[in-house]
Amino acid sequence: MGILIIILIFSINLTFLRIYNQNLSIIIEWTLFNFNSQSFVVPILLDKTRIIFRTTVIIISFRVIIFTTSYINSDPNLEYFTIIVILFVASIRLLIFSPNLITLLLGWDGLGLTSYLLVIYYINRKSLAAGILTALTNRIGDALLILAISWALIAGHWNFNFSGFESNIIIVLIIILAAITKRAQIPFSAW
Repeated sequence: MGILIIILIFSINLTFLRIYNQNLSIIIEWTLFNFNSQSFVVPILLDKTRIIFRTTVIIISFRVIIFTTSYINSDPNLEYFTIIVILFVASIRLLIFSPNLITLLLGWDGLGLTSYLLVIYYINRKSLAAGILTALTNRIGDALLILAISWALIAGHWNFNFSGFESNIIIVLIIILAAITKRAQIPFSAW
């Protein structure tokens, strides 16, 4: 089983290398279901920039996991911590490869939940207070992202196709403000 996973990872990385070298853009979509006239799909966009971000995230997360296994190796909940970090990285990757506001929201919420779990990892009064501030700040960003989705739905799409509509400037600004809350930038940096 382990060798199959290694072969799968190797083949996926070769595919990413081919996309990177040939400067291709590939969109993969899975239709979940159709409701009335709206299709609910999970798209993934692969292009050069996203592959660079993916590689950076993988390198940093690999280093974090290596560091934590040596730094907190005596912690009885090390496997729990590692699983949370892996879920955190998976949420970041969903954000990176998402060309759609709905899948962006899924990655966004996954990132918010896992960051909350990482903040409260050492369950004490200080970490729980910081976790509550993190969750509240993330809810502001969630509300802004849902507002951007609503505005995009009025424009007739959920994708990041911002050409041709004057209202799309508002969507972009709302997403930037939501990203500021996620990154805990001033004035959302209380925790």
